[in-house]
Amino acid sequence: MANSKEAAPASAIMMCLLFGTNCLLFFLFQAIKMSSKPTEEVKKSNKEKELSKPFLGTLECFTNLTSELFRTGLVIFMTYVCERHWIFEHATKSYSRDLFLFVLIVFFAYGLYTIKPVHDLTLLGREQTEEWKGWMQFIFLLYHYFHAEEVYNSVRVMITCYVWMTGFGNFSFFYIKQDFGWLRVAQMMWRLNFSVLLLMWAHGNTYILYYICPMHTFYFLMVYATMYVFSSVNNSKWGIRVKLMLVGILIYIVWDINGGIFDFLFAWLGTDKVVGANNGSVWEYYFRTSLDHWSSFLGMIFALNFPLAEQYFVKAKGLPLYISSVVMAIATVWWLVTCYSQEKLAYNLTHSYFAIIPLTAYIFFRNITPAVRSGVSMSFHDLGKTTLETYLLQHHIWLTSNAKTLLNITPGNPWINFALATILFFTVSKELYRLTMSLRGMIMPEDKNVTFTNCIGLGVILLAAYTIALFLHSLSPTLLEIFLACLGLMLVSMLAINRLTKLAENGLYQLWSTRALVFVGFTFAGGIVMQLILNASNGSNGAVVTTSTTPYIGNTPQCLESISSGHWVKEKCSPTDPAVKTNKQVYCNTEKWLWDNAACPVSKIAPSKLRTIFKGKRVAFVGDSLIRSTYHEFISLIEPDYKQNRSFTLKHSNIDYELNSKPTSTNSTTITTTTTNGLISFIWAPFIENVANAYKEQLTAVDPTTSTKKFTYDMIVVGVGYWDALHKHNVEAYKTALDLLAGVYEPLREVSANTVNIWLLPTTVIDNLLPTPEKQQFMNEEAMTKYKDAFLSSKAATSLFRTVVNPVNVSRSREAGSVDGVHYTPEVYQVIAHMISNGYALHFPQLIGKSTATSGKPYVPKVTGSMSSPYHGALLLVLSFVMLFSMDSFLGVGFFSLVVCGRSYDWEAAYGPLHKKIGNTRNQQQQNEGSQRDAEVGGNAA
Repeated sequence: MANSKEAAPASAIMMCLLFGTNCLLFFLFQAIKMSSKPTEEVKKSNKEKELSKPFLGTLECFTNLTSELFRTGLVIFMTYVCERHWIFEHATKSYSRDLFLFVLIVFFAYGLYTIKPVHDLTLLGREQTEEWKGWMQFIFLLYHYFHAEEVYNSVRVMITCYVWMTGFGNFSFFYIKQDFGWLRVAQMMWRLNFSVLLLMWAHGNTYILYYICPMHTFYFLMVYATMYVFSSVNNSKWGIRVKLMLVGILIYIVWDINGGIFDFLFAWLGTDKVVGANNGSVWEYYFRTSLDHWSSFLGMIFALNFPLAEQYFVKAKGLPLYISSVVMAIATVWWLVTCYSQEKLAYNLTHSYFAIIPLTAYIFFRNITPAVRSGVSMSFHDLGKTTLETYLLQHHIWLTSNAKTLLNITPGNPWINFALATILFFTVSKELYRLTMSLRGMIMPEDKNVTFTNCIGLGVILLAAYTIALFLHSLSPTLLEIFLACLGLMLVSMLAINRLTKLAENGLYQLWSTRALVFVGFTFAGGIVMQLILNASNGSNGAVVTTSTTPYIGNTPQCLESISSGHWVKEKCSPTDPAVKTNKQVYCNTEKWLWDNAACPVSKIAPSKLRTIFKGKRVAFVGDSLIRSTYHEFISLIEPDYKQNRSFTLKHSNIDYELNSKPTSTNSTTITTTTTNGLISFIWAPFIENVANAYKEQLTAVDPTTSTKKFTYDMIVVGVGYWDALHKHNVEAYKTALDLLAGVYEPLREVSANTVNIWLLPTTVIDNLLPTPEKQQFMNEEAMTKYKDAFLSSKAATSLFRTVVNPVNVSRSREAGSVDGVHYTPEVYQVIAHMISNGYALHFPQLIGKSTATSGKPYVPKVTGSMSSPYHGALLLVLSFVMLFSMDSFLGVGFFSLVVCGRSYDWEAAYGPLHKKIGNTRNQQQQNEGSQRDAEVGGNAA
């Protein structure tokens, strides 16, 4: 893959320093561990399955900490290799509804097979919520892997469920535990942001790219602030409900009325284009939070009413339960028909207001009887524990290019690749989850003093590492120089350990640390000498490079390659289509082509723009039937009313077409012809030798003003190979002809700087559709691959042809439209024509203002407010008030079903035992805190 290179960002250098230094320390402490005899206490602790012990600076603590950090470094290093230095080119996404549904059916069948009985039959028990997260996460991941746009609305509901759980779970914790200390917040911040920070720093990405993390962090802090302010009313009957009512009004004002309040509150995010936010971080965060701005709040209300929700299933036996079931079912069907069926963009506008209907219906029916809630799928449950890690790592291991392409382990075998990549992905995700929790247990245990000390130490280490990384970044360091920096940091770390911990009294540590100091010292000195020798011999710094993620301008290698990178997606017809409105269209399922690389200025160019680009230009298409089909579609892009002449006599003939249908000729060998509107020519040349003749006789001529031979066309598109494979059977002769072609005509590029030569590789051959035995033997996909490789390894590919278009992704999954295994439907060639027009425009971006450097149109950040709906927001606000003051979790339906049947909730019976338990817990916490203070005072006095 062609990549644009630049020096690694300072954050990536910081990661190298941190994990590189830890790697050296890891080997030191492992050497000490292997040379020591384990005591009975250590043997016993190794057998016990428990969360990692708090880090207290002992030898065992250092051994465990460096070991876990070493594993973490390997995970991050793996993401970097998969993303930037993978052995195969990343694969493009390809959607097949049949295969997508097949995988889902197998997954859910296995999920049903692994259902086990559980003892916790409470409403929304822990096992059940983990199961809920698990099956949703699998669909969410498949949606990204297959780019299954048709299930977008379902995925949006699932994300709403996750955000709802953030409100529900954290509200329940603060309501029961009443723990608002900084330690709880710190531990939660670690859980939500530990992995994402490492990935951000390693890949030079932005926080907003991994939008789930900032969104859940924000909603956690919202719940915390809600429960912390006036916490004395949290366990009252009405005070907490009034407080939540005020929170609901605040949400309504910020998101549904907007009026600039959102922009004011989040202006610090910035409006500049960044990775993951093409319209600025403020807009991206507005878009993401707007989709779910009520979800967490409604989860808090459900948690507040939770004791009565459990009571409901006891009191509602019989008629009330039937009434609620019918109402819930009708509401869900209404939502499916009126909301869910909308097209993606229209659905987004109403999603935040109505997604609570299917969410509540799922909870209701999943818990409708003890028998229904007694079984949990353990496969879903296990997957549900690692939802955050699978979300994050999908960007770089399962998928790549920040989730735009696929990790390619077995090229040409997509389903073997899917299986292997999935195994790797879930294995690493599970390990990252374990490491996150293990390191949190070490650095942030329940002891506040230990946690505070560890956090201060961690902050100092990060600050020092980043400062050194900034300095190194300014020098564009080599890998050797970074390694030397790690050696130096190891020396400093060992001195700090000797100075600040009790390991200085450990004889075994002193022995091995002395050996390590000597070894590191000699290695450091040797490395410096080696670097000086390299600098003297190379005269360059050989700086560490990484793939740039900033937008590219013009004809960079990556952008020229990106014109061939994309995929087909299916979309439902727009409800505004006249044929749909008038019921004249029975079925419609449209498809469109999307380019994958958002960083490069590659896009569909409007006909008016194309007419501007090619006005007065001479364009030649030279080759076989693939080129001829592309030629006709290219003209159609410029002139949509163009009608192809399908006369059989023109099939193997040269064709000239002047834009606006004015005939002309291209047979002159002297440059005298000019055209006002533009000339598009097709030259029939099915063999490589015909292409050489075309270059000699038609594509080049002598300029009479300079007596210099030049290209006679502004753009030349060439593509041959099928006929050479079918009739010549000689790949080496084909390659030799290409080399000769490049040798003769490459020098003309210097005197014809404005001419762009483009080579079009063959499309995919469908072997089983080839109509004759000769074609099946000599023109199959395997044979054509050899001709493709012959071109790519020839001098023509590296000198004469400045752009190469590879249509393999365009023809992939289009087999149904081919009748002879070689030729495809017009939309395939239309996309290829778009690629060619982009290939030309990338060399001259000023023609259409694609270059951000020359564009006269300044970047204007997208304005927030388009997703606000005061009317729908008011309706949901009223619904939340109904839930608050009817004390019903099921949208008020449960309350009214009880009233209709002459029954009611019993608040005292539901909340009395809970509040008594909360009071006992609070008293116990106060006693423990008092005992801890007494112990500290006694220790100080001693």
